[in-house]
Amino acid sequence: MVNAGTYPLWQQLAVTEGLPDEALPTVIEALCTTSRAFYGIDNRGEERRKKAFAATLLPRATDPALRRRLLEQADDKQLADLADQGLVTAADLTVILRTHRPAPGLVIGLARHPSQIDTAISLLPHLHDTDLERVVDDWNPNRHRFDAEPYPPVPPALFDAVLMACVSGPPVTPHRPHVPRAGDGARLGIDGRDT
Repeated sequence: MVNAGTYPLWQQLAVTEGLPDEALPTVIEALCTTSRAFYGIDNRGEERRKKAFAATLLPRATDPALRRRLLEQADDKQLADLADQGLVTAADLTVILRTHRPAPGLVIGLARHPSQIDTAISLLPHLHDTDLERVVDDWNPNRHRFDAEPYPPVPPALFDAVLMACVSGPPVTPHRPHVPRAGDGARLGIDGRDT
């Protein structure tokens, strides 16, 4: 258990250039420990903790166990930002998908890097219809600003894959026969047979 008031100190220690590699596991463990108070989880401490670790420690974490620990603690927005910066790649997806559902932000972040477009496309079947739309809608982060400079368009391969996923719809499941339930009494006779 870590005192929530010490998270800024751990964060400063994490971004210190002279931090030896031997101290990195201790810093990561401290920042990945849930902030607790006498009444349960300290929400304000949790905000500080999540803000502290991801972007500063992930580039330095080369050990797979430390990297996994950091990725498991990140939320969807942090994962999207890290993918956008190129810090989360296809190699990290197995760890991410164990604890998170694929989100439009993660797909967008991966697709911003040409070498990761195929990986982003492979996540599309796991998205809901509205999330598929958000992949295209949210591509331009400045879309609501009129004075913003032009933003590069959605890569054609990603756009085509989103379009195909929207057109094809959800996978077809075999039809299940109707099983009578308690509320279906009007259709059943006294002996339980259809009338």
